[in-house]
Amino acid sequence: MSCCGSSRKNSVLIILSALLLLGVIAVWRVATEKPPQVEMVRVLVATRDLPTGTAFTKENVDQLTGFIEFPRSGIPEESRLIQRKDELVSKRLSRVTHQGEWFYVADVGGIKSDLLEPGKDVISIPVARAGSQGFIGPGSRVDVFAGYVEGNERQVFTLLPDVLVLSVGLASDLTKDEPSEGWVSFAVDPKHVLLIALANQLNCAFEVVVRGPDSPNRNYDYDKTLARLKEVIEKRESRIAPAPRAKDDQ
Repeated sequence: MSCCGSSRKNSVLIILSALLLLGVIAVWRVATEKPPQVEMVRVLVATRDLPTGTAFTKENVDQLTGFIEFPRSGIPEESRLIQRKDELVSKRLSRVTHQGEWFYVADVGGIKSDLLEPGKDVISIPVARAGSQGFIGPGSRVDVFAGYVEGNERQVFTLLPDVLVLSVGLASDLTKDEPSEGWVSFAVDPKHVLLIALANQLNCAFEVVVRGPDSPNRNYDYDKTLARLKEVIEKRESRIAPAPRAKDDQ
C-alpha cells in the first residue's frame, strides 16, 4: 500500500473518530442536562358544572370547588383569579362555570341580604333562549312577556313588569353559539303568582327582556291583565264544554 493511501485512510479514521466523539459528547450532554422547569401554580376550580346564580356558603364550598396544579404559562397574565375558597363564601356566580374551570374575580358577586324582599314569593318559569335579550343574572331587573295562540294569531303581552331575578339556569351546550332554553327564578308579589298560574293554564310561552337602568316603565295594568287571562280561559272552556242535556218531557 502506498504512503498516500495510508495517509488518506488515517485521515478518514481520524475524522470518523472525531465525529463519534462529538456524538458521544452530545448524547452525554442531553442525558445529563436538566429539562427546563415548568412553573406550576395551585388553582381553585369547579368540581362540577355550576349554573349561573350558584351561591357559595361555608357548608357547600368544599363540595363545589377544589384545587389543581396548572402551568402558570397557561394562565393569562392579566387574569384575576379567585385564589382561596373563603373568597367565594357569600358570593354568587354570574356565569355558567364548567367542571375544571377556574373562577375569575369578575365572575362572582356578593349575595345581597335584601335580595328577597319581605312579602315576596319565589317562582321559577321556563323561558325560551334565556338571556338572549342581554345578560341576565341574579339581581337583574327584567320584563316578562307571555304569548299564546288565539285562532291564527299569536298574542303577546306584558305579564310581569320590572321583576327581580334571583337565579338563572341554562341547559348550556358549548357547541352552540346561541343560548339554550332554561329557567329563571323571580321575586314576585303574591298576586303575580296568580297571573303566572293562569298563563301556565293557557300554555303560554314566556320570554324575558332585560331592563336598562333608565328604561321607562311599560304600559301595564294588573287588573286588565288578570281580566284578559280569565276571559281567554273562559272562552276556551266554553268551546270544549259538553252541551247541556235536554230534560226529559214529563
